[in-house]
Amino acid sequence: GAEPDSAAAAAEEEAAAVRDGEDVTSAEWRQHRKHIFVLSEAGKPIYSRHGSEEALSSIMGVMLALVSFVQASRNAIRSIHTGTHVVVFLQRGPLVLVAVSRSRQSEQQLAQELQYVYSQILSVLTATQLNRVFQTKQSYDLRRLLAGTERFLDSLLDLMETDPCFLLSAVRCLPLPGSLRDSVSQSLQQAKDKDLVFSVILAKNHLVSMVRLKEQSLHPADLHLLLNLVSASRTSFSEGEVWLPICLPQFNPSGFFYAHVSYLDDACNLCLLLLCADREAFFTASDCRRRALERMRRQDALSGVLAALGSDSYSVAQTGIPDLRHFMYKCRSTSQFTSPELEAPYCSAESRQRLFDLYQQLHGRVHNASRPLKLIYHVRQQETLLAWVTSGFELYTCFSPLVTKAAAINAITKLLRWIKKEEERLFIMNPLTY
Repeated sequence: GAEPDSAAAAAEEEAAAVRDGEDVTSAEWRQHRKHIFVLSEAGKPIYSRHGSEEALSSIMGVMLALVSFVQASRNAIRSIHTGTHVVVFLQRGPLVLVAVSRSRQSEQQLAQELQYVYSQILSVLTATQLNRVFQTKQSYDLRRLLAGTERFLDSLLDLMETDPCFLLSAVRCLPLPGSLRDSVSQSLQQAKDKDLVFSVILAKNHLVSMVRLKEQSLHPADLHLLLNLVSASRTSFSEGEVWLPICLPQFNPSGFFYAHVSYLDDACNLCLLLLCADREAFFTASDCRRRALERMRRQDALSGVLAALGSDSYSVAQTGIPDLRHFMYKCRSTSQFTSPELEAPYCSAESRQRLFDLYQQLHGRVHNASRPLKLIYHVRQQETLLAWVTSGFELYTCFSPLVTKAAAINAITKLLRWIKKEEERLFIMNPLTY
């Protein structure tokens, strides 16, 4: 309904106001687990995750001085490690992005998060426009062009704290019977038009279905920007059909797609995005939506997907492996991943954060650029973790602390068999094309 949505919008605005009004000289401000700063090469503040950019201009000045100092000796600063913090720098075009973190993420993981922040800025401007404004005027205040879009950066950074899709560079599919997903995909496929490049249905940060033009594919990082767009705009998209430009930098950093965005249900859970190359194609896209929706209703596919959305995705108990508490499995050929609901003992926000931190550490060690590992067995007081990476998949598992190594290896063999048996439901195996 409208009321909860307007309440959510008000809460979002309030949170943003609190963040901007935060006293950047206070101990509380310094206690944040992670800070993200974006500035121009001229030292102009563009964005700060906590506190207003204005109040932070002197800190950003110091950051720029560090970058320039190292640049003067024909080098580039990548990171600074202190006893408690890691500071990571990323230079992209005319922008300098900085992460200051107390979390135990690796330098590579923090650099990847900064790359996402840069991509989010490009999604609003394109690389062409970004470079042009700074070529014209080096001291340009980019906030004028980004005004109103800061919430997308806030939302993206919030998502990255809890959603493993960014860490894994993969997309999570909504578990659905294969025949139901096929019916949805065929509805999108048959409602095609010459202007359409991609049709995507998203629900609660999951991919439901995607149909694409032959020869074209969407990189997971671009799909994550679409997920974030929907996640951050739920209130504004619930009004009706929206038409907006969006740059997907992995596909083409220099140009815009035009996205027709609408919800397919009254509760605003199921979101359809139709991406077109032509800025004049709104009515064409709107007609494609009408035809796809009609067919989905006729075949009871819409009600089937909504029913699946209403229930939990799946429980780890379904695997039939007693000591297994949770897992994340990524199929590398499709860049899709699956994981069960988080259940006891990971019910509180703190315990979930702790598990996610552990997964991040395993991922960081497995993908360490100088010493990558294939297998890690990590015994802790509260749980035992096992990570295994092959050319075909990445698997991160969490067991009760009393499991033996032999039992854990045996459990993984069973789990892989279970995933293979369930793959039609958990993944989009053969995406359709127009």
